[in-house]
Amino acid sequence: TAATGQVITYTIVFTNAGPQPARNVVVSDTVPADLANLQFTTAPIGAGVTFTETPSATGKQWLVSDLAIGEGGIITVTGETLAGAPGTVFTNRVRVSATHDITLTNNVGEAPVGRPFHITETVPALGAVGVALRGPFTATFDADVNGLTATDQTIVVYGTQSGWREGLADYDEVNRHMRFVPTQPLHHGEEVYVVGTSGLNSVAGAPLEPYQWHFTAGDFDPERCLAGFNRLAAPFPALTKSSAAWADYDSDGDLDLLLTGSSDGSNRMTKLYRNNGSNSFTEIATTLVAVHSGAVAWGDYDRDGDPDLVLTGSGSSGPIAKIYQNNSGVFTDIGAPLAGVAQSAAAWGDYDNDGDLDLIVTGSTNGTTGLSRIYNNTNGVFAASATTLPGLYRGSAQWGDYDADGDLDLLLAGTPDGTNAVTQIYRNDGAGTFVDSATSLTGVFDGIATWRDHDGDHDLDIFLTGKSTGGSRAIHLLRNDNTAFVDVTANSNFVAVDQATAQWGDYDNNGTIDLLIAGTTDGTTPLVQLMVNIGNDNFLDAVTEFEAIHSGTVLWADYDGDRDLDLFFSGRTATGTAASLYRNRDCTSDLGVTYSVTPASVLPGELITYTIGFANAGPQVATRVVLTDLLPFELLSDFTVNGSVQLTQIGPPYVWQLPNVAPGTGGTITIRARTNYLSLNNTIHTTATIYAREDVTPTNNVATTAVTVRAPTLNFATATATIDESGGSATIRVTLSEPNYAGAVFVDYQSNGGSASSGGDYGAVNSTLMIPVGETEASFTIPIMEDALDEADETIRLVMSNPQGAILGATKQMVLSIVDNDAPPTLSVSGGTALETASVVQFHFVLSAASGQPITLTINTVNGTASAP
Repeated sequence: TAATGQVITYTIVFTNAGPQPARNVVVSDTVPADLANLQFTTAPIGAGVTFTETPSATGKQWLVSDLAIGEGGIITVTGETLAGAPGTVFTNRVRVSATHDITLTNNVGEAPVGRPFHITETVPALGAVGVALRGPFTATFDADVNGLTATDQTIVVYGTQSGWREGLADYDEVNRHMRFVPTQPLHHGEEVYVVGTSGLNSVAGAPLEPYQWHFTAGDFDPERCLAGFNRLAAPFPALTKSSAAWADYDSDGDLDLLLTGSSDGSNRMTKLYRNNGSNSFTEIATTLVAVHSGAVAWGDYDRDGDPDLVLTGSGSSGPIAKIYQNNSGVFTDIGAPLAGVAQSAAAWGDYDNDGDLDLIVTGSTNGTTGLSRIYNNTNGVFAASATTLPGLYRGSAQWGDYDADGDLDLLLAGTPDGTNAVTQIYRNDGAGTFVDSATSLTGVFDGIATWRDHDGDHDLDIFLTGKSTGGSRAIHLLRNDNTAFVDVTANSNFVAVDQATAQWGDYDNNGTIDLLIAGTTDGTTPLVQLMVNIGNDNFLDAVTEFEAIHSGTVLWADYDGDRDLDLFFSGRTATGTAASLYRNRDCTSDLGVTYSVTPASVLPGELITYTIGFANAGPQVATRVVLTDLLPFELLSDFTVNGSVQLTQIGPPYVWQLPNVAPGTGGTITIRARTNYLSLNNTIHTTATIYAREDVTPTNNVATTAVTVRAPTLNFATATATIDESGGSATIRVTLSEPNYAGAVFVDYQSNGGSASSGGDYGAVNSTLMIPVGETEASFTIPIMEDALDEADETIRLVMSNPQGAILGATKQMVLSIVDNDAPPTLSVSGGTALETASVVQFHFVLSAASGQPITLTINTVNGTASAP
């Protein structure tokens, strides 16, 4: 790769591998037009090899003398890169030819050079506070990016407490915009570093100019009500000469604590405490070396998703410095070649932007002189950098991009000899080069120099306190104005301390960084200051219940996962030593919720009105109030009235973020809904739940209500009906007991039996009837067929089945009678005459037409002139 103005050197090497001398040798170099100030040099390989430059339309060309086997030449081309579009690639192509060359596949060489492209904008910005724990984190580029190269391996995200974060990266080609979303949330209050590596390529194949930025993850809540801190009973030993660090070493989602130090000033301890939740910790047995007067820092140097550990300090056999690899909670010393140091500092940071964590360690190897050394991480192997830094101990070391150029600079403080004090910024100029920025800063040791963006202008400001050269105590707050630092200490009531420590943290969740300082003003009396950032370079000294310490450590961390910063102290007090854990509390409240519904019994699709009431019975403001409603799938919400309440999730479940609720106040949320089509003969239960920080009565945080959905009933309008045979068709009415407002009602109907004949007396039916939305009746027809046959009345049986949107009632069957309209035939008789000698008399009965029903005659004899025996 090459930036504009950068000199590129191409080296062209050609040789004759035989088996015969090469004749008529020509070397052609198609030099790209992207280079200026070209210079060419030639050198023979073998005695007697000569070069003759000849004209070429495409670049440079040389005629080379015949080459014996093994002979050849070297051509060196240098040029200065001209300006061009970021992310583009230009290529130098070279061809060598000779008469009767037997292998033509190795006659062409190419050397592509990419112009790096850049990240031009990031969200969040450098130094931002209160960044959402699940992101997204975004970057915009000045070239088209090959989206396939955008992964969590080329855009690397580290949390100082959570380690490397896997995630999903997607690229917007239209806006040249890449978004990264971590698969697991970060921890509230942890510093996060995002590194864009050279593994991210443009569409043309050029690499990204590596770039990183850092910010603080957290929950932003400017209306949060603070109730102070509670000191908790915790199993941590009281230590001085201590160091500590929080991290989720076991990847269970909460922060664990590593602690080192001495209980009596001479013994040594290194202890790891696993967070069990519910303010409970358990000591975990490890093989970590016991130290005091040292430093501990978590960092996922092997990028496997769990934080590893650097540990320095005074061990039983002298100063030590070790890197421990974390493999599923088991720590293994990797044998890194670190110089052992005590009275030390250590910090992880990817100073070369290659996607893995490097290390800065300062301290003393012998108790009288200092050492400062950067260790470069190459695939998990650490080696001392060639960078020369002033050797310091009894101080601090921190990474940070103070000049906002996309790489990490160094802020160092300490003493080289136990007397003189140093505070210096070493600017990272790339390629592993650190340069003294020549920034004039008050030197301190037995203290700290730390930087964060206290004024929200997206550059790093500095706070420092400790012992200065000559022994007096110094304290300074320095605002970064485009890398020039302005002293704004006088705006606030800072007290200079030594044997000091300090840590930045947004303890009140208002999006500005606050500062906690601990140390001593006279060598023995401890002091602690919680300096609340109130803007305009002003910090207010807040009254706290903290026990003051010096010669120790203070740490902000959200150990209980409630998205505010709690506080760990360890050090020397006025009466001995201490290790204390303080839980950050919100104001206590008593939120309750009620739930009602009108009407309590509805038809499908009928409008329902739910009313959720909430109120705070006190005694203090309810903060971070969230209300959820588990409206089930049977309900279709068409309108929500929420006033000043913010709907943050469309249900089910519905989620509302409520503003702070003062004691004695409350509000309502009204939901208008309708039941869906499938809700029949069903009771729908709904539940509303309200949450707030520090709610003293959780038993009234849940309310339920129920609504019954009635089912409309389908019936034939009558159980029986008649139709004259001449009617042509019969209309059959089907009724609903009540409308269905959710959708049309459907029911199958068919003719099924009876005395009438299908096809002769009527046309069979088998179909589906629809009753439209909101209506209660529909009908269908049955064809009736007329004939000339005198017959008895006949019947058709009609049946309904498979209802949708209703249920079948008692009259789900009916009988339709067909009334015959044909006159009966007339009967005539003939015969009846016979001789007296005949044995019988015959009569003939004749109908005028055929009959569809049987004819029965009753014949009686009556005496006339003749008489029966």
